[in-house]
Amino acid sequence: SIAVASGPAAQKAWRPRDAVAEGVIMARDLINEPANVLYPEEFARRAGALKKAGVAVEVLDVAAMRKLGMNALLFEASGVGPHRTVILMHGLPGNERNLDLAQAIRSAGWDVLTFTYRGAWGSPGDFSISNAIEDTAAALEFARSPEAAKFGIDPRHIVLAGHSMGGATATMTAAGATELDGLILIDAWNPVLGTSKGAVTRAQLVTAFDDFGHSLH
Repeated sequence: SIAVASGPAAQKAWRPRDAVAEGVIMARDLINEPANVLYPEEFARRAGALKKAGVAVEVLDVAAMRKLGMNALLFEASGVGPHRTVILMHGLPGNERNLDLAQAIRSAGWDVLTFTYRGAWGSPGDFSISNAIEDTAAALEFARSPEAAKFGIDPRHIVLAGHSMGGATATMTAAGATELDGLILIDAWNPVLGTSKGAVTRAQLVTAFDDFGHSLH
């Protein structure tokens, strides 16, 4: 029990603080959820529950995003921007999108721009290694555009990060870019020094990756 001079006044004073506490708890739970639990549909469901608290929430399905030309997600850090931004590239489609990592980076005060390569996870077009590299370069170009600044992205402070195959596309894009704040590689794929099954030449690479070798163009 808590003794106060005025119960109604105490309740009024506590109400906004209670909302902040609930928000912190929800954010903590979202950050700690593994990717196999907090997948996009589940994230959208939880975000939609915020409508009860008076938060304006708009969830777009795949059809709506295609109509708008959207194949990316921007995790916005709290507070007034612009924010330093990490462009996060996922690995070979079908394995991992690293959205849990994006949430952790966002909680540290950075915006995180994630996207899916052409032909992957519902994005229109054909998947290929060369197209994935072009898509990564396009994401960097967007992050440095006036349009991105409207979303709070700081074009002066961009970091490229990639996991597995995304590490290769990040490296190749960074090699041709200037004024990046950094490059983060997470178990990056190195197609130059060799890869799965000891492949070194292009022909060996296509054979070793016969499950998606047709995409190596």
